[in-house]
Amino acid sequence: MMKTKILEHEVFVEANHDVTKYLEKCDLKNKIMASQSKVDTYAIETFRYLMSISKCIEQLNWAIEMLAGYRTSNEVPGLTRIDYISYGLENIYLRITTVFDRCLRLVNVVYQLGLPERECKRTTIIKNINVKNTNTGKSLKELDSYVERYQGIRNVIAHSMPYTGDEEFGTIEILTLGKPEKSSKQYDALLVRKTNEYIKTKKENFKKEIEKIEKIVINLFNAIGPEYTIRKNKMV
Repeated sequence: MMKTKILEHEVFVEANHDVTKYLEKCDLKNKIMASQSKVDTYAIETFRYLMSISKCIEQLNWAIEMLAGYRTSNEVPGLTRIDYISYGLENIYLRITTVFDRCLRLVNVVYQLGLPERECKRTTIIKNINVKNTNTGKSLKELDSYVERYQGIRNVIAHSMPYTGDEEFGTIEILTLGKPEKSSKQYDALLVRKTNEYIKTKKENFKKEIEKIEKIVINLFNAIGPEYTIRKNKMV
């Protein structure tokens, strides 16, 4: 398991503890769940979104590591090297923007805004009167600005066409699709070298991006932590 620093954050630990206290009231052996108090429901919903954000970042780290996982000896029939790389990159681009979407839903729950999930958008959350002038709003704006650079490519992948890449990606695609049935060792070596260089650069760049995103998310957690505690204690 590739853990993130988020799992050690105070608000994550606190919400996890609150959920555990509820589960201790349940008869899990016989699958009998205890009725939920307002605190229980609040804690469970908060922890659910905290966990979903953590898992998304964790899966981003997995996806980055798996970019270099193509092996011709284990390939799925018809799966080319370029297919594998394209699939991995699409996975990363889609998940990067997902982090922000899940953070919006977390703030909706913690601040008890009461919006349906489908209405948890940047305008309805960031501009909400309870959020916009807070450190929470500041962190959301920072995260929004950071992931916005990926929104265009994310939309193309999700709604229009597969990842078409950049110049280096195009070179690998040409070498892969134009590979002769009986290619020489030099040709194969060139393809492997070009691919390895491309993947190495992509992994290094993506790792820096995810580290930055995680730092912004931690700042968001720093902001919502006290809000979660205050609101929870008022329910007791």
